[in-house]
Amino acid sequence: MFVVMTVTLVLTAVLTSRSTKWTRGAGYAASTVIAAGLLADVIDKQGSWNGDGWYDGILYDSPYTLQLLLHAVWVLAIATYCYREIKTRRARSHHGTADGVEASTP
Repeated sequence: MFVVMTVTLVLTAVLTSRSTKWTRGAGYAASTVIAAGLLADVIDKQGSWNGDGWYDGILYDSPYTLQLLLHAVWVLAIATYCYREIKTRRARSHHGTADGVEASTP
């Protein structure tokens, strides 16, 4: 999960108004993986999967405050990527490059 979060933050840093659909899609895919991991971790903390033993959760034996901090970092990583992607997409549309091709000026 930490690798996926790192990938998301790197993709957030490299986003520009000229980023391709693949870069943006990869960022959203990584954000979705983080959200799924967060959901699985929260469900596990509620005790729903304790009998199975297939998932112990992230930091399962660490203090509760550390787990909350980790969850907050995950949510902030997702929010940061989404915010930056929206801002760069708006900048792209303001420059007339909605389809990724520079607009010619007479």
